[in-house]
Amino acid sequence: MRTTRKARKRLRNKSSCQATRCIMAALISIGGGQGILPAAAVAQETTIDEDTYSNDIVYGNHTGTTPTNHDGNASNNSITIAEGHSVKQVYGGQSTDGQNADYNTVTVAGEAPDDVYGIAAGGKTNYNGSANHNRVTIKSTGNVGEYVYGGWTERGPAKHNIVEIEGTEISQGLVSHEVYGGHSESGDVEENKVIINGFVNGKVTAGYSATYKAINNTAILNSNGNVANIAGGGSTSGTVELNNTIINGGSTFMTSGGYNANGTVKKNTLTIKGGVIVDGAYGGFIEPTATNKGNAYDNIVNISGGTIYTTVAGGQTRSGDAYNNTVNIHGGTLGDDIWGLAMVAGGIADGGNATGNTVNLYTLKDNINGSIYGGKAGAGKTSADNTVNFLGTAILPNATLEGDTIQNLNVYTKGNYVKSITGNIKNMNFYLPAGTSNGDTMLTVDGGTGTNLDNTTITWTPQAEFNMNVGDKVTLIRDAAGLSTNGTVLPEAEKYTVTTGISTDSIYSYNTLREGTQAIVVTFTAEPVVHESTLPERTKSLTETSTAVTALLNGGSDFLTAHGMEEAEAVALDPEISVVYGRLVPFVAIGGGSLELDTGSSTDLKAFYANLGLTKEIKNRNGSLFVGPILEYGRGNYDSYLDNGVHGWGTGHYVGAGGFARQRNHDGLYYEGDLRFGRFSSDYRGDLASGLTADYDLGGSYIAGHLGLGKIYKVNPTDTVDAYIKYFYSRTSGDEVTVHSNLNNEVYNFNSVDSHRLRLGARYYHATNARSKIYAGLAYQYEFNGEAKATHDGLCTPAPSLKGSSYMAEIGWQVKPDKTNMTADVGLTGWTGKQTGITGRLKLSWAF
Repeated sequence: MRTTRKARKRLRNKSSCQATRCIMAALISIGGGQGILPAAAVAQETTIDEDTYSNDIVYGNHTGTTPTNHDGNASNNSITIAEGHSVKQVYGGQSTDGQNADYNTVTVAGEAPDDVYGIAAGGKTNYNGSANHNRVTIKSTGNVGEYVYGGWTERGPAKHNIVEIEGTEISQGLVSHEVYGGHSESGDVEENKVIINGFVNGKVTAGYSATYKAINNTAILNSNGNVANIAGGGSTSGTVELNNTIINGGSTFMTSGGYNANGTVKKNTLTIKGGVIVDGAYGGFIEPTATNKGNAYDNIVNISGGTIYTTVAGGQTRSGDAYNNTVNIHGGTLGDDIWGLAMVAGGIADGGNATGNTVNLYTLKDNINGSIYGGKAGAGKTSADNTVNFLGTAILPNATLEGDTIQNLNVYTKGNYVKSITGNIKNMNFYLPAGTSNGDTMLTVDGGTGTNLDNTTITWTPQAEFNMNVGDKVTLIRDAAGLSTNGTVLPEAEKYTVTTGISTDSIYSYNTLREGTQAIVVTFTAEPVVHESTLPERTKSLTETSTAVTALLNGGSDFLTAHGMEEAEAVALDPEISVVYGRLVPFVAIGGGSLELDTGSSTDLKAFYANLGLTKEIKNRNGSLFVGPILEYGRGNYDSYLDNGVHGWGTGHYVGAGGFARQRNHDGLYYEGDLRFGRFSSDYRGDLASGLTADYDLGGSYIAGHLGLGKIYKVNPTDTVDAYIKYFYSRTSGDEVTVHSNLNNEVYNFNSVDSHRLRLGARYYHATNARSKIYAGLAYQYEFNGEAKATHDGLCTPAPSLKGSSYMAEIGWQVKPDKTNMTADVGLTGWTGKQTGITGRLKLSWAF
């Protein structure tokens, strides 16, 4: 109900009974005060902008059985306490019979001495009613004398409520007691938010559930805010989880991501970007009650700014356990000599165990004045698996590492500095970063009291490849006041091979030594690797180009003998073609496929082939002789892989010419041969090692040919069997080339590659009609050589080789469409052995 100025004037001036009845309908005594009540539980907008109600409890809406029977929800109401005016208490919407109080708004505009003497709540209900999506705003000059609730319910849920206390540099809203974004005794309290820019003399909690769940609530303290205590979530004995507190500025006596009195706190986060925290900052906090055995785990504190005195802990508990909590320090100021030294701990368990907690130190400079604990356990309890990580260069001349609470000290950067290390750290692990050079020190201790490394295990690991010189030294830890190293376990000498060129390596020896009583150092010695017989294994990849070219050329020979010569004979005997062209008939055949080659490593080859030729039939008393010239072309892409991960790739192609002859006798016996000459070229690109890439181009001449003997057996009028034995030869010339790399250039002499293959097989044909037939075949092949070598400075590379057995199975279909000069051959060929895989074939031949 909005009271306008005109209406208020009528109320003040009328003295009739009707006016009296209007006033009594609007003002009903409640507990000694006066309350504004609407006539029904429907959405209302009310503004209090006169002093008549300064001792009243006012509502945007009220439902329930007292003082009048209004059943229903108290939702979608709004009430504003205008500037300069006061009330006793204010509720945006209230239900007293357990109905919902949702989407209500309270605004306290301010400028009165006490705008609200008591409680300000956006929505309030009892029993199981919900108090969701309510909002309370206290303006920068507003004042609330007691508590502020965004949503307040007895046993129902309180979710998505917002409380904002506004403020500027000149004036700030004031709350004299506590602030809650959402509050329930035994319901879920989730995703509430409190934003503080003003003063709160008590505790601020974004979401509080006394006995149930406070989850995903957020509290924010900004630059003009000042509070006694602020937390994202809280409980007495329920679960406090996944809450967030963000300190952007202002000041607070204490803060946490979430707190509990007799339950657990887990996965809460406190983020500090600015401001001042006087006495304690915690990701998760268990209040120090005598009976509390709650655990604090998986909580996080992130610090990038601000000033924090005394304690910082990822998780703290009195009698329970603190485990897997984390503190990340990127900046800020922690502790001083006046207000108190800082105690930074991943986890603190005053009467329990502290395990698996972590403190991460990033790039810092004199940010911590105090002690750093990994996990601080109670007397007689266990501190185990707690870690401090130096993740950025941290120069902390006033910080002490409490060694008995740190089981793992991991140093990932160089140039770190601390005042002292007390107690004894179990493990020190140094991870030398990229750019580490002679004379660098990872960690310096300079408190003048010495450091106890008795029975400490020290390890170190390079994060990147080194570029060190013989005699260079890196210090892992140094304390001018002395190191006690009784029983200290140092790493054994280790050797690392470093690639220095295409075929050159050096071996660095790393020795971890005590340098007097003041330092633990790593010294570096190096010597070149002497390759006595062969070059490094990675250079084998360079010669894979030669095996790929040989395999490509051999594939062209297979295509010619298996399909090209057969096609030449077919077109010469075709009467339709002979009528057009006479005795000399042209033909063309194209095809391709892919194959995996076992060369001692692995090479994948994808190839394309083409033959163009003329064929002529010369009849003789034994049968017919088919002869003619031929042009050939082949192109392929290859990828080679060594077992050690080296990958090379490139392309190759050849072009050549030659001639063939095939004698076919009347009894089915045939013998054949061909001889071809040409040029090839190829290129190589490869990743030979980490940080080493190489490339070169290779070219030369080739010669290839074959001899074959076979016989065609007629099984019946439609079926024939072709049994054969064939010998194949090819040779690619060698060349001297310069192999380029990002580290150096080297000259290699590539040897010529000779291939000798023998194949024994048979093919079965079945004619489905005069122009179509299907076939299937089996063959065994043995390669006698096929080895590719190269030399550099008198040493050979490891040699890939095609030598070995392969087994072949094929199926296909040949067809000549009616009224065309085209022949199609569609087939699949499967290989196992040195050649492995399945190749598809689509061959089209035309006689022009």
